[in-house]
Formats: sequence, structure tokens, C-alpha cells
Amino acid sequence: MKHLVFFIPGSLETQLKQVTGKNPDLKGDEGRRILTSFIDQCQREDTPWLSALESLLSS
Repeated sequence: MKHLVFFIPGSLETQLKQVTGKNPDLKGDEGRRILTSFIDQCQREDTPWLSALESLLSS
């Protein structure tokens, strides 16, 4: 059985709500869509911390 653990800092939760206008309840497929929408919008706006986070997570 595969388990995923996902921690969301309060600051990211606030940003997600401001950008998407949705509550950051990231369970299931709806949560995945909300998070994907958030990441896409941050990439379009060239949000600096997102690049740093992606770099950190991929190293």
C-alpha cells in the first residue's frame, strides 16, 4: 500500500487561497486540481519562491 504525506505551511495555505480563491483542502482529485492551478498561475507570474522550492525539491 502506498501512502503520501503532504505538509502545507500556513504561509503557503494563505498564498494558495489568495491566488486561487479556494480553500486549500487538498484531498483527492479536487485538491490536486486546486494545487495544479495554483502552481500554473505562479509559474505564469514567475513567482520567485516557486522556482526556489522546485529546485530544492528536485535536488
